[in-house]
Amino acid sequence: MRSKLDKLLPLGLSAALLGLAGVAVAQSWGDFEAAFPGLPCQDGWAGCIVGGAPVSPGMVLDGAGRPHPSDMRIGFFDFDALPALSPFTPLSEYTGEMEGGGAGADAGGDDGDAVAEVDIAAQARAEAAAATREQDAAAAAAEAASREAAAAQEAARREADERAAAEQAARREAEAAARAQREAEAAASAAADAAAREAARKKADEARKAAEEAARRADEEARKKAEAEAARKAAEAEAKKRAEEEAKKRAEADAARKAAEEEARKRAEEEAARRAAEDAARKKAEADAAAASAAAAAAQADKEPVAMADPGATTPPPTAAASASCDDLVALEVPAMMGQLGKGVRDCLEGSLAQSGSQTSKDKISRVLIADAEARRDNAGWEKLMKRHLEDIDRSDPNLCFKYALYLSRGGAGRAHGVIRWSDYALENKQQWSGPAYTKNVNGLYKLRAQAANALWQDSEKSLVDDRSPENEQKAERYRGQTKDYSREWLDYAKASGQDTSAAMALCVSAAGNREFCGG
Repeated sequence: MRSKLDKLLPLGLSAALLGLAGVAVAQSWGDFEAAFPGLPCQDGWAGCIVGGAPVSPGMVLDGAGRPHPSDMRIGFFDFDALPALSPFTPLSEYTGEMEGGGAGADAGGDDGDAVAEVDIAAQARAEAAAATREQDAAAAAAEAASREAAAAQEAARREADERAAAEQAARREAEAAARAQREAEAAASAAADAAAREAARKKADEARKAAEEAARRADEEARKKAEAEAARKAAEAEAKKRAEEEAKKRAEADAARKAAEEEARKRAEEEAARRAAEDAARKKAEADAAAASAAAAAAQADKEPVAMADPGATTPPPTAAASASCDDLVALEVPAMMGQLGKGVRDCLEGSLAQSGSQTSKDKISRVLIADAEARRDNAGWEKLMKRHLEDIDRSDPNLCFKYALYLSRGGAGRAHGVIRWSDYALENKQQWSGPAYTKNVNGLYKLRAQAANALWQDSEKSLVDDRSPENEQKAERYRGQTKDYSREWLDYAKASGQDTSAAMALCVSAAGNREFCGG
């Protein structure tokens, strides 16, 4: 049956199928196998007639002329019934006879041939009608294929339009993305420019603040220098004023001293005259006594033999008490300066010092004893006398305090506290000096004090090396700070008075650890 239908396919259907094949150039026949079922009929035949319409392995059309596979029951587009909808359609009627005619044919003779011819004619007409229907179906299929091709072309056009629209939309999107990117880049560039401007502004502000700070420091330094210069000038003026006052006081003191010396000289002359008169009177009395004795001896000689004088006899020396008089301190100044007072006079002066109730008398007696011990190079005695004088009698003389501090400075760190103490006392009364003596002595006192503090610091550092206890650490730090302060005072005064500052600067830097503290 399939071979007959294949032979009966009209040329139009073949052309339509070729047209469809032309549309799907890129596809193979196997891709359309589902559209051409091998057995589309409900009864399992490859061809049948349903409702007067042939059903074959080709395609069927729905009500709108759209092609569908012949075994499809419901339309794909409108869900209408197709010829193969019901599986209960009765089998198509068979109108032909089997080939060969069988026994009936042989028995029929001519009638059988006539019937056979009639049947063949009827079959031919049926086949012709079927061929016509097939041609109609093929024409309809061709028309449907044409419409399908047109629809496919329209779909392809629409797809091309959609693709073009998609491409245009993609281009628009790409342009929009590029525009957004450009805007983002512009915004980023603007932000970068703004950040750069902000950074430049900050740098400018920092530079301005640094310049203002530098100007402020420069003004502060200038102000400090001006204040230091004013202080130096004020100190110089004050020193000059004090020097003038000291010179005036010294002149007055010199005048008073000269007057006292003149008075003492007069008293000495009067005392010498008195003593000369006393000596003359004594000598006269001795002479008178000698004359009287001689007269008595002469009178006695008239009575007794004269005794021979002992040629080896000498006049006995005066007693120590007689030669140890210490009432005249002015007369004792010169022997004291030469260290020739003698033990008796020194003992006499010690007794007078102990019995004197006047502080002025004690001061004078103590000074005579100190001068004698110094001239005799009795260092132990001089130290004892000087300490007693400064501790118990008077410490207002800066010369004595300075001299005692200088003496103690030779004793190292063990006497450094005494050096600092008596240097401070001397500095308290430095106004008694004037002129070059003032600057020299004050600078010497600052130097003594700083060096004494340094000796204490170095000694404490040695102790700290041996024993790193908290007490030793505190002591070393305390003496270091004291050395730093005293050396800075020495350095400042040396600068202000125009004296050498190298030693003071070296000691200050050593104690402070940097030159900034020392003004260098």
